Amino acid sequence: MDIARSGFQFVCLNGGILVLLLLLAGVAFGQPTQFTFDPNGNLLVQSAATLAPPQILAQPQPQVLEPGELASFFVVAANTRGLAYQWRFNDTNLSGATSDALLRTNVSGANEGQYSVVLSNSSGSVTSAPAALMIDADRDGLPESDRRLRRGWHLQSR
Repeated sequence: MDIARSGFQFVCLNGGILVLLLLLAGVAFGQPTQFTFDPNGNLLVQSAATLAPPQILAQPQPQVLEPGELASFFVVAANTRGLAYQWRFNDTNLSGATSDALLRTNVSGANEGQYSVVLSNSSGSVTSAPAALMIDADRDGLPESDRRLRRGWHLQSR
């Protein structure tokens, strides 16, 4: 008998009811559980599954916004069980920014900089690539920071 539940697949030779009950108990209590069976399908060991270190599937993306707009950064992670998030601005933790998304309302030049997020669980941590927030104050489609950098380059190259 094949049982597929929550992405797990078990093949039960003997004691299929017991395996089903153990599987449903693990799912119902939200506990990651690992089962080991002998060749006859008898349960040998039931233990807590170990968590894999966090893995980022989609990085936060850079943005160019006009003053007063809403900035939204997000990260997509694999296996979010037991995962903690901490958003950072220019390498400094942002107080209370502890979910998979970060919203900055009414952005201004003070919000311009690099945003990243640290994902951690009991098996380790990983930091996202930085995503720049750039402000287009004169609404010409070019961020002011980019324009300042280019002006500086032109002055130095002469």
